[in-house]
Amino acid sequence: MQCEEKIKFINGDSIQITFTVYKDERLVSLYGASIRFLLSYYGSDNLILEKAGVQTENIGEFIVNLLPTDTEGLNGIFDYQIEITDINGKVNTTFSKQIDIFKKIS
Repeated sequence: MQCEEKIKFINGDSIQITFTVYKDERLVSLYGASIRFLLSYYGSDNLILEKAGVQTENIGEFIVNLLPTDTEGLNGIFDYQIEITDINGKVNTTFSKQIDIFKKIS
């Protein structure tokens, strides 16, 4: 599965990330699926944030909403993965991608 490559934003901001999921260059049906957005420090296996994805009306597309408290105080490069459990219980996880979270200047 493939998702967005790299995301950049300021810590403590509200952000809505829209993902489009492909497999073998085809949009993936997310009907009945549960979606998890997983975040860790770069190169680490330790989970620091988990959010549920919300499906849209568009095939293969879902949204993750990050609140200010989700990223407050985070600064640097982070890894993220998307885990999709389909309607039959089969789990598919994307390869790790990166997020740059920049420090907010006060």
